Amino acid sequence: MPKPTWADQFKNGLVSKGEDTQYLLRQVVEWGETPQTEEDALFFVGWNTLAHVYMNKALRHLEDLIATAESPIEMAMLFALCVAAHDAASNVRYKKDSHLFGDLEDMPDVLVIEPQAQLGEYRVDFLLTYQECIPDFDHKERFRDGTEIPGTKDVTVHLIVECNGHDYHDRSREQASRDRERDRELKKLGYEVFRYTGSDIWKDPLACATEAVEVLIKSTWKK
Repeated sequence: MPKPTWADQFKNGLVSKGEDTQYLLRQVVEWGETPQTEEDALFFVGWNTLAHVYMNKALRHLEDLIATAESPIEMAMLFALCVAAHDAASNVRYKKDSHLFGDLEDMPDVLVIEPQAQLGEYRVDFLLTYQECIPDFDHKERFRDGTEIPGTKDVTVHLIVECNGHDYHDRSREQASRDRERDRELKKLGYEVFRYTGSDIWKDPLACATEAVEVLIKSTWKK
């Protein structure tokens, strides 16, 4: 018999005490803790239920994206970018084949991760897009009492992350020259390019991803 999910355990663990709104939680000890109060028990089981649900949701999103990775270093960077994005932004979305999914709530800032994005004639490993509403000091709002406050403006910025490794990409002099030319062309189109080698990624993928995400977010204030 399969083990019940956290959601099932949460539902089945609540037993009504008659007609009032009080509840008892069963099997709490079996779940590894002994809360002091019913409120503690409810928080413990509810928290674990939500953690389970959100983890499943995140894994489903990654399952949709993981097939886009063309090498192990791209897979490592994908995981790292997801972690760094969720740590830095209120709302993280993913884009694949023009399909947008992830956190779709209406939030003040949104970070979109798009693997294998097509930009004109170029396909890039990752396109990061960040949208945020920031203060607009050039356009102020004036109140009747004469008080002024900055207005607001919506800003969208982009950053390309490329992964290069000797094991998975031909890095001859000719290829390196083509990569530099490609980066210049992408920059002409308005895209900043961060290029990481395989050794950079294997050494610390999260450091690479965090650097890219932080630079992306900070660039909103340069607009």
